[in-house]
Amino acid sequence: MSPIKSSLVRSAGKLLGVLKERDLSLRGATQTDRIPVLPITASGGNVDGIAPGNGYKYHTFTSPGDFVISSGSGTVEYLIVAGGGAGAGSGPQGNAYGGGAGGAGGLLNGTLFRGVGTYPIVVGPGGPTPSAGTGNNGNDGIDSTALGLTAVGGGGGGHDTGPFGAVGNPGGSGGGGGANRNAATPADNWGPGTAGQGNRGGKGGTNAGGGGGGGAGAVGQEGQPQGPSVGGVGSQYPDFTGTKIGVPALDPLSGYYAAGGGGGVYQTGTGGAGGTGGGGAGAPSPGSGSAGTNNSGSGGGGASGGGPATTGGAGGSGIVVIRYEV
Repeated sequence: MSPIKSSLVRSAGKLLGVLKERDLSLRGATQTDRIPVLPITASGGNVDGIAPGNGYKYHTFTSPGDFVISSGSGTVEYLIVAGGGAGAGSGPQGNAYGGGAGGAGGLLNGTLFRGVGTYPIVVGPGGPTPSAGTGNNGNDGIDSTALGLTAVGGGGGGHDTGPFGAVGNPGGSGGGGGANRNAATPADNWGPGTAGQGNRGGKGGTNAGGGGGGGAGAVGQEGQPQGPSVGGVGSQYPDFTGTKIGVPALDPLSGYYAAGGGGGVYQTGTGGAGGTGGGGAGAPSPGSGSAGTNNSGSGGGGASGGGPATTGGAGGSGIVVIRYEV
């Protein structure tokens, strides 16, 4: 073969090689785009794969368990709510000022891509009711974990320490500050919340009621002189109402979760209302706070003084819900 012909053959070969590579690249991209994603087949949860007819399957956990994807892969949406904090009691003396309310458990909502595997789920309980007359802050709620994410338990409410109102506990949302009898109490005795999960509690009032607990949607209200402090509102998720997730008891909340409890009052009046989404109410004087709604992750209400030693309300337990398209 002559040098000229040989050169032409090599040039033609190179050109064909480039075209072949580009053709394969283009066809490969087209083929990749056309490969169907296998639908997720999964199990797990107290409500295992309920399909309410809206194009999704829901796996609802109200207690610990495993979410197991046995085949397929795709995007899953999660709602993770930790246990709410308990409200504080009225203190060792029966005529004590109002207790701060419990903050809501932290709330996380978003999407992740997940494939075949076993994913442990932990659902945090709410903070238990503290003993009457102990003079302690309310108990914190417990974390919930799922898909490698952690929602932080709600902070317990602050109590009346004597001359000052105790600082509410930090948490997913913070507990309300305890009421106080002294204007020198630090201005910010509310418990802080966790960024991206909830809000701070409300300040305890002077000669007044305890602060409202923080909620996922708003801060708790400050205790008012001889008046109530409302808990922070929760966050609403219309695609996670009680019926859709298979927990009808949550239907009255209209898809709201993680609300703060209402603060207690001093010697007269009615405690603050719990935030929209299941927050426990502060007590009428004298009395014990109400519990947050179970599986809402809401805080408990603060106790009110004016009589025998009373207790704060327990925090509501959390919940984990995972859904995916079908």
